[in-house]
Amino acid sequence: MLGSIYAGIATATEAAAFGVVGSLVDLRRRRARSTATTFARALLGATRLYCMIALILAGAAFLTLAMGYIGLPRHLAEWIGALGLSPFALIVALMVFYIVLGCFLDGISMVVLTMGVILPTVEKAGIDLLWFGIFIVLVVEMAQITPPVGFNLFVLQGMTQAADHVDRAAGAADVLPDDRRGAC
Repeated sequence: MLGSIYAGIATATEAAAFGVVGSLVDLRRRRARSTATTFARALLGATRLYCMIALILAGAAFLTLAMGYIGLPRHLAEWIGALGLSPFALIVALMVFYIVLGCFLDGISMVVLTMGVILPTVEKAGIDLLWFGIFIVLVVEMAQITPPVGFNLFVLQGMTQAADHVDRAAGAADVLPDDRRGAC
């Protein structure tokens, strides 16, 4: 899927459709039992996930609008500018901030909730926004696996326990041990 996006062959939506078709072909190839109930549960799970993300984005948009209305981003940018931090010190402070925040929030929420406040500060510090975007992607992904409370660690644990339960119920012989499953 990602290869088709990077090569310019397919858009993200088309690649997602190919992914769905590929998973259905894989399901058929494995001769796994797929019932209407299982399919409906999968659709319901996807709908719940989408609704959760949509509500987070709507709440973040409202929060950003409210903060902009009261002038918080501008005041914060002026306050940080008055501290006299070098751009490097600001980047280090933001890295620590995002790593701690990653223990409690998912990546989309972190970026959407904080960019309205952080972006004017970064612009005022004279940091190139393209490189700052790359920095944010790397730090947010790193923050998602930060022990002891990394958000993705809980998601991974929940998914592997659910997969283990499903595999054992289906009588699969290729269940991976817990220490190897996380690396997959």
